[in-house]
Amino acid sequence: MKIYTKTGDKGKTRLVDGSCVEKHNPRVEAYGTVDELNSQIGLLISTLQNQIANQTTEQIKDLYKIQHHLFRIGSLVATSEVEVLNKLPQLDFSHIHFLEHCIDALDEQLEPLKNFILPTGSMGASIAHVARTI
Repeated sequence: MKIYTKTGDKGKTRLVDGSCVEKHNPRVEAYGTVDELNSQIGLLISTLQNQIANQTTEQIKDLYKIQHHLFRIGSLVATSEVEVLNKLPQLDFSHIHFLEHCIDALDEQLEPLKNFILPTGSMGASIAHVARTI
């Protein structure tokens, strides 16, 4: 698989199901944003691994799992044909519960918030803030 088609795009792009939409289509914006978030999480994983001497922690394993879920979301958003959509890996409540569990586990480690948190700190914390805003 090549990363480009050599056909020129004329302002259009193909979705997962082969249908063609204009690049300003909200669907393209949506899956582009999902891809951007996934890339930021990849940067966060790399940064965290370097900060903790390449040891794999539960949080990093969870971030990898979230990346896989984001790929699912991206493929679902990038598909308009119901027949193709139904053949793709789906999301279900277990994925939502997993994410909520990750948030709750991290939240338990925090002191009660008394004010807003400024988006700064270590490199990992700063990258996490960027991912959060996406």
